[in-house]
Amino acid sequence: MHMGIVGAALSSVLSMAIGTFLSGTSLKKIGLSRKLNKRFMVRVIGCSIIMTVTVFFILNVLNLTNLLGNSRVGSFIQCIIGVLTGAIFYVGATRYGNLFSEKEWRNIPGGEYVLKIFRKRMNK
Repeated sequence: MHMGIVGAALSSVLSMAIGTFLSGTSLKKIGLSRKLNKRFMVRVIGCSIIMTVTVFFILNVLNLTNLLGNSRVGSFIQCIIGVLTGAIFYVGATRYGNLFSEKEWRNIPGGEYVLKIFRKRMNK
């Protein structure tokens, strides 16, 4: 079964979830656990699911393979659209879901910029 870009996105999200789980369990074993909050982990997974479903929906609704063809350039354009869509929806879901505090957003590279965008939109 060939899933193309959607398969790549799905495998990326699944590998992130598995890596997060394994990191959490190994940190607990060596005693460096920050007591990973299950509520936080559920919210991270929820944001990842929102991102995955949105990218899958957008790429299938736009039906880009038929529009652009199955060439390298067409696949590259699909990839860029998928990555941008996923990033926008993931950042939006984490911000609206209050996954990170403002202090944490400021510590993330580009976090100040994200806060500025959301402040402008929330003040309108």
